[in-house]
Amino acid sequence: MATATNCRTNRSRPVAFPHFGNIINELMNTSVGDVITHKNVDYTTPLINVVEYDDNYTLEMIAPGLSKSDINISLDKNVLTISSEKKYEGQQKFKVREFKYGVFKRSFKLPATVDTEKISAAMESGILKLTLSKKDKAVLAAKKITIK
Repeated sequence: MATATNCRTNRSRPVAFPHFGNIINELMNTSVGDVITHKNVDYTTPLINVVEYDDNYTLEMIAPGLSKSDINISLDKNVLTISSEKKYEGQQKFKVREFKYGVFKRSFKLPATVDTEKISAAMESGILKLTLSKKDKAVLAAKKITIK
């Protein structure tokens, strides 16, 4: 599935709380006005959880406010892509607007153990859940090639 990288500062020291480090970087590299108005901050990329079981992987992605028809899931050359484009429509004058809709695209290189013919998706309570079945172990077994 997707691989995580170690969070490090420019000095190659591990960061104990990577999100806190991101906040500091945002404050240091952004004007105060932009921080207050959340300008240039991407809150539309949904977070995921991936769990490995004996017979499958489960990928869960938060998708509050999105319906099944708003989400596109595709597979191309062992790369799974989940994307959406939702724009707010309306003429209201907001006093406070924190709901962010927009475009996002998440891609994951699938391991060779995933059976791409057996991927299923379901949506419940604002969570998209994909089940990625693993290939039969007999298919994955090492094979000896004889020289002719």
